Amino acid sequence: MDKQHLNLSIEPDLIAKARDMGLNISDELDKSLRDRLNLTDVQIDRSIEHCEFCNKPGEKETAKDVQAVTNTRDEVRHPDLLTWLWPDEKWICNDCLRRKCRRIL
Repeated sequence: MDKQHLNLSIEPDLIAKARDMGLNISDELDKSLRDRLNLTDVQIDRSIEHCEFCNKPGEKETAKDVQAVTNTRDEVRHPDLLTWLWPDEKWICNDCLRRKCRRIL
């Protein structure tokens, strides 16, 4: 995402202390605003190749896989494909996902 330039008024001693500590003022402001606005920056770990609940290996589900299920109106998703579960921020196989959904309903 592109960033915009912004003029801010900050006390000179704060700028000097931030520079002495090696802080990036722009990054610190971004983090502070995201925290204040309750915006999360999700980093998906794509190196994981297994379900983080049952450890079954699998490939990651793609948008095409999900669209295929939606187009056929078939509720059965491939059990071995992995889906990104948010806000838990974990990979889960569709078998575990289905089991966990049943418990909720």
